[in-house]
Amino acid sequence: MRSKASWLAICFATLMLMLKVHAQPYGLTERPAVGPFLNNVMPEQAPAISGDWSAVPAYPYVVFTNTVGVLPVPGTDRLVVWEREGRIWSFVDNSNTTEKRLVLDIHNQCQGWDDSGLLGLAFHPGFATNHFMFIYYTWVAPGTVKGDVHTRPPMTIIGAYHDRLERWTLDANNVAIPGSETIIVDQVGDSVWHNGGGMFFHPVTGFLYWTDGDDANGTNTQNVTHNLFSGVFRVDVDKRGGNISHPPPRQPDKGHTANYYIPNDNPFVGQTNAMEEYFCLGLRNPHRMTIDPETGRIYIGDVGEQTREELDVIEPGESALNFQWNVIEGNQGDLTPPYVGINRRPIMDYTHSDGAAIIGGYVYRGKEFANDLGGRYIFGDNVSRVIWMLDESKSPAGKIPLCILPRGTGPNAGSDYLGLSSFGLNHDNELLMCQMSSIGGRLYKLARSGAPVASRPLPKKLSETGAFADLATMKPAAGLVPYTVNSPLWSDGAVKQRWIALATNATIGFAANGEWNFPSGTVFVKNFDLPVDDTDPGKLRRLETRVLVCDTNGAVYGASYRWRLDNSDADIVMNMTNENIAITTATGTRMQTWSYPGRQDCLRCHSPASGGVLGVKTRQLNGDYTYPNGVTDNQIRAWNHIGMFSKPVDEASISGLAKLVKVTDTNAPLEFRVRSYLDANCAQCHRPGGAPALLDARIDTPLSRQQLINGFVGNTLNIPGARSVVPGDTNKSVLLARMATTSDTMKMPPLARNTIDSNAVAAVAAWINSLQATPVTNGLPSPWRHMDIGKVGLAGDASFADDQFNIVASGDDIWNQADQLHFVYQTVTGDADIRARVVSVYNSGGWAKAGVMFRESLTDKSKHVYMSVSAGNGTAFVQRLATGDDSHFKAGTNTMAPYWVRLVRQGDIFNAYTSPDGTNWLNTITVTNAMNQQVYAGLAVTGHNNQVLNSSVVDHVQVQSPLTAEVTMPGASGP
Repeated sequence: MRSKASWLAICFATLMLMLKVHAQPYGLTERPAVGPFLNNVMPEQAPAISGDWSAVPAYPYVVFTNTVGVLPVPGTDRLVVWEREGRIWSFVDNSNTTEKRLVLDIHNQCQGWDDSGLLGLAFHPGFATNHFMFIYYTWVAPGTVKGDVHTRPPMTIIGAYHDRLERWTLDANNVAIPGSETIIVDQVGDSVWHNGGGMFFHPVTGFLYWTDGDDANGTNTQNVTHNLFSGVFRVDVDKRGGNISHPPPRQPDKGHTANYYIPNDNPFVGQTNAMEEYFCLGLRNPHRMTIDPETGRIYIGDVGEQTREELDVIEPGESALNFQWNVIEGNQGDLTPPYVGINRRPIMDYTHSDGAAIIGGYVYRGKEFANDLGGRYIFGDNVSRVIWMLDESKSPAGKIPLCILPRGTGPNAGSDYLGLSSFGLNHDNELLMCQMSSIGGRLYKLARSGAPVASRPLPKKLSETGAFADLATMKPAAGLVPYTVNSPLWSDGAVKQRWIALATNATIGFAANGEWNFPSGTVFVKNFDLPVDDTDPGKLRRLETRVLVCDTNGAVYGASYRWRLDNSDADIVMNMTNENIAITTATGTRMQTWSYPGRQDCLRCHSPASGGVLGVKTRQLNGDYTYPNGVTDNQIRAWNHIGMFSKPVDEASISGLAKLVKVTDTNAPLEFRVRSYLDANCAQCHRPGGAPALLDARIDTPLSRQQLINGFVGNTLNIPGARSVVPGDTNKSVLLARMATTSDTMKMPPLARNTIDSNAVAAVAAWINSLQATPVTNGLPSPWRHMDIGKVGLAGDASFADDQFNIVASGDDIWNQADQLHFVYQTVTGDADIRARVVSVYNSGGWAKAGVMFRESLTDKSKHVYMSVSAGNGTAFVQRLATGDDSHFKAGTNTMAPYWVRLVRQGDIFNAYTSPDGTNWLNTITVTNAMNQQVYAGLAVTGHNNQVLNSSVVDHVQVQSPLTAEVTMPGASGP
C-alpha cells in the first residue's frame, strides 16, 4: 500500500500540473468575428465551370446501351446512334421523340468492351443515291463474343479480334439490308484495347479516313510496312483510278483488304514494302477523329497511357505526320532520327490530373451558341467527364472548361463506362454528347442554363475575396486565424503561410484520430512564397495563394490565385499552368518549374476519400505556434480556448494526443519521421477509397497493415522483386524510386511536384537500410499455398499478418468462361466447411470480388463452387458443373464488405451461406456438383479488370475437414 505521504505527493503534483496548464497564457484570447464563406463573398457551391454552361438531356425519352456515336442520316429527319456491343438505331431528330428503330444488329459478331466494339460509322457522300453506310468494329467469329455489357472479355486472344471496316446498304426505310455487307478491311488483331474508331469522308475529296490504334502492342508502332495499326488511313472506296487513285500494291501481314483504291497522293505511295493506306502514323488509341468542313482541319483525340492525353491536328495539305507514339507520350519533346515521316508534337496535351481518356469532339458550327463557341473545337474526357473548349490564344494551346457531363446510371462495368464516350451532331450541326451506361445512357447537349449556378460568382482576383486586409504586407483579414502543421506537405521548397476562417458560432467536429469535421462556410487560405536565391534563403518571390471552401453539399472546392510580378494582386488560375523561375545560385542560375493548379486540380488531392480538408487534424495541429500577440501556445489548446470545437477538449489530455514530426527532426525516431512524412504527403490519396494503389499511408493504420514493408505494388516499374519497401534494399523499393524522381511516369505525388525533397529521400533511404533484410517468401502459414489461376494480366500475390490474409489479384472475372483469379488454398478430402469474413475489396471493377471456394483442380475452367462479396454488387454464388463449360450465377444479398461467406460440402451437395456477423447464416443456394473426393478449399480473389489489381483483406478463416474435426487458422475466432 502507498503511504499517506505518497498520496499527498501525487495529489500535489497533479495540482501543480493543473495550475501550470491554466496559468500558461493562451495564444488566442477571443473568437474573431467572421461570416461564413469569408463574409459571404465566396460561393456556397462550386460555380458552374466557365460561366453557366451545363449538359442537359437532348432526347430525354430515348436511352441506349453504351452509346459510342451519333450522326444525322443524310436527307432525312432521323439520327443514327451506334452502340458499342453492335447495334445501330435511328430515331426522329426531335426532343420529344419516344420511338427508335433498329437499323443493324451485329452483336453476335461484334466484340464490345474497353476500346473495342462498334466504334465508327460514316455515310457515303453519295448516300442519297447509293444508300451506303460504312461501319468500323471489332469482328469476331459469329457466336464467339466473350462477356456481355457487364462482363469484361479476355484482353488478348491471339488472332481473334479483327479490326473490320465494312460497307452496308440501307433500304428505303434506312434499315440495313441483310447480306448487303461488303468487307473493306479485315485487319487481324489480338486485343480489345487500342482499336481507334475515328472515321469520316473528306468533304472535298470524298476519300474515306479512319484511325486504328496499336492493338496494345508496341511493335505495331513507328512503321508503315506490316499492318494497318497505329495511324490514320486514307482510301478511295469509289475506286476512281486514273490520276486519282490506284489498286493497293500489297496486303497486310495479317489480314485482308479489298474494294478500294489508294489515293495517288498518299504520302507513302511507291515506298518499298509500304502499306500505302497510311496517311499519318504514331498514334496509340485515336478513339475519335473529325474534320472541320470549313477549314479542312483534322482533329484527333489520342488516348494516352500513364501520364498524358493529347490532341493532334492535321492541317490542310499535311500528311505523313508522325505523332511520336510509342516513343513520346504527349508534348514532351521531339523524335530523334531516324524515324518515319514528319515529327509532329500534339497541339495540346494534359496530365491525368484533369482526366484519363481524351474524347475528341467537333469544331462548333451550330447556330444556337455561335457567338460563344463558333469555330471553337469542343472535346472532353471519358473519366473526368469535363467538356472543354480548345484555347489556341496561347502557345502551346490550352483548354477552357465548360461543364461536366452527368455520370451514367447503373453499375460501372469497366474502367469508366459511365462517362463520356463520344460527341456527335444533329441536323442543325448542334453538338451532342454520348453518355455511357450499361442500362440506358442518354444523349446530351450544351445549355446556357440547367444545373443551378452558385448564388455568387467566384472572385476573379484575390483582392475580391476579402481574405487580406492589406495585400502588400499580406496582413490577413480580421476573421482569419493563422496556423501551421507539424509535418508539412512538400511543395518544391516553397515557404507557406496558412489561415482558417471559421464562421462566428460555427464549430469544428474534433476527433483525436482521423479527420475533423468542418461546417459549411469554412474557408482555408494558404500562401506560397518561393526562395529564389540559394545564397540568401530569405529572399522570396510571392507565387500564389490558394483558397479552399467547405460548400453546402458536404464537399469542398478550391481556387488558386497567381500573383502578378508587381505583387499588386493575384488572378484566378482556371487551368494548370507552369512557369520556369530563375533561381540564383553560388555559381550562376538554375531554372525551377512551378505548377499553378487549376480548379479541377484542387480536387485531385482534396478528394472525398480524404475528407476534402487536408492537414487540419489533431496529429498535425498538436504543436506550438507563436501567435501575433507574441504568445507561443499549443494550437489545439488555443483553438479550444476560444470555442472553435463543438465539444471542449480536456487540456490536460492534449499532450497525450497524436503528433506528427518533421522528416528533418533528428530528435524523433527515424521510422516515425518517415511515417509522419508519408501520412502528410501520401495519405490523402493512398487510403481506402483513394488512389488505385495498395499502400495505406495513414499513420494510424498499423505498420503491419499498411502494405508498406514488403507491400505489394500495382506497378513494379520493371524492377525485379519490387515491393513498396524492401527491407535493406533501396534498389527494389518502389516507394523510394517514386520519391527520388521527377519523371511524369514515375513520380509521387504525381501532381505539381517538380523537384525532389532530398531530405525526405535521404530519410526514407536510411530507414529502408535500417530494416533487417528479410527475403520475401510464400509468407503463409502451413498448409496454405497460393497461385494465379488463368491468364491474368498482372501477377497476383498473398501474405498473412495479424491474423489477416491480404490477397491481390487481377483477372477478368470468375464467371461464364472467365476463370482468372488468385487462389490461396489447401487440399481437403471429403466433406468440408470453409468460412471467412471478407473485410474489404478494392473496387478495381464493380464485380471485383473475394470469397471462399472449392475447386476440383488448379487449372482454369475447372469445376468449382464460389461464394463471394463484390466491390459494388453485393454477394454472389458461382459454380462450374463441368470442366470448360460456362459457369452459373446466383445473386445473393445486396451488401458490401465487411461480410461473412461460407461453403459447406456434404458429398456432392454444396450449401452456400452469407452472414453479417459469422453467427447468423443465410442460405444463398443449395446445389449438386459432382467433384472428386480430394479438392482444393481456399480464398479466391479476382479483379474483374485484367489491368488493375484488386487488393482484398480476409480474416477469421476457418477450414473444417472432416466435419467432425475443426481446423482453425491461427488467431481466428470462430462463431
